[in-house]
Amino acid sequence: MSGKDSNLLDFKKIVGIIYIGTSTISIVFQILIFYIFYKKKFLLQNTVYKLILLLSIFEFLSEISHFSSGISSILNRSIPIFLERFLGSLLQTSFMLTILTTFFLTLNRFYIFFRNILPEINNLLPIKIITIIITIAFGISLFVTYLFHEYGLQYNIDICSWHYIMDQVDPIPIFKFEYIYTLTILTICFVFYIVIFLKISSQRFINNKSRIFSSSDIRILIHIIFIFLFILILETLWWYLRLWFDDFLLTSIILNYAWIVSSGMNTILNIIFISQIFNEFLRIITCQNFKVFKNDNKSRIKILTVKNISEKAGAGGGQAGAGGGQAGGGGGGGAHPQPSPPDEDPNKKALVDAARAKIIAEAVMNFIVMY
Repeated sequence: MSGKDSNLLDFKKIVGIIYIGTSTISIVFQILIFYIFYKKKFLLQNTVYKLILLLSIFEFLSEISHFSSGISSILNRSIPIFLERFLGSLLQTSFMLTILTTFFLTLNRFYIFFRNILPEINNLLPIKIITIIITIAFGISLFVTYLFHEYGLQYNIDICSWHYIMDQVDPIPIFKFEYIYTLTILTICFVFYIVIFLKISSQRFINNKSRIFSSSDIRILIHIIFIFLFILILETLWWYLRLWFDDFLLTSIILNYAWIVSSGMNTILNIIFISQIFNEFLRIITCQNFKVFKNDNKSRIKILTVKNISEKAGAGGGQAGAGGGQAGGGGGGGAHPQPSPPDEDPNKKALVDAARAKIIAEAVMNFIVMY
């Protein structure tokens, strides 16, 4: 073996190690997501969290294929044909189903925000059943299709990359379908999320004119833009990068590594940006035994009543009529019900109204259990 071949072999081993390391990190995060939902089963009563869990499952399956390809590069041995067809089909099917699940998640969030102007749906069960049937049928169809040699994927150890078994100059129809399907659905999702973002901002401006955006709004915007742009750039580069650059090995490695990153991106971003998951994640990794959730079937949204607001407004000095007309003394607890005073303090009433508006806005944000 010449020195050049030896250096190339060492380079491929390094690439394989990077593939395995990146896949392992993603798999660890995905397992943590599974554990969080296992411990906090009440979260899965919400459709949003069910879809988030489904996204993590599909990404976990994708990382299995990427992990296997890393081993292949380190050993410099091709994956056995049958196993290669299976892993390639699993990888591509999981990727396509991730896009579909993202679309369902977007529709769910869009309906939550605009249900007051959309046709009312009294029974969501048929829609859920149809969604499940579509996902299963689409997944099985893709998996079987990708098993065939004419439409399958293979891992080429010479270029350290998964790719379609086809002539690179003349893409096969299923490659074109993937390109159009992915960009179309992600564009629709991006538009819907922008509309949701504008809705949140306008609602916040109505309730609090001094503050149009909050940190939660910025997190939503970062999340949707990052996902959309990353996959958009990845799909575009799959088509054109090899035409723009002559180094076929390097471009193939870059594209394959970007695919590995994208396969764990949703999981990691959901951990970072969704507070309910992030708080539990911190509790796990720091081994702290503090209570983040109430593990029961009660509402996870803490909304203060008008009586609570009035008591808080009146604490430390006066009386505020609210609910049944309770008085909030300087000591807080233990106050006895008394008649409301005939005339309320205008400043106190304004404080109550402002607090009520703020809590309503926070309830809207918490209701979608996103960020």
